[in-house]
Amino acid sequence: MDSALDALVAALLNRQASELVEKIADVDYRLSTLGDGEEDRLEAIVLGALRRHLVRELEEIVGFADELGFHLEPKVSARAHAIVEA
Repeated sequence: MDSALDALVAALLNRQASELVEKIADVDYRLSTLGDGEEDRLEAIVLGALRRHLVRELEEIVGFADELGFHLEPKVSARAHAIVEA
């Protein structure tokens, strides 16, 4: 690929990966705040399904980047980094 095109594709993939990591962190945070009530259990089921979907999307982006020979370094907020690392 052309180096300018490479840079554009890498930036787009990094941005998409960053957005997904942020969303996963938001879901993880919300899951950590849920209680034991019936509504919370229902919300946990829905959020769990959403999290699995987001992780699959992230895995697809990372796999696509690997196929193209790109190493992703998504930029995430300190809050998201702390949640994902926990």
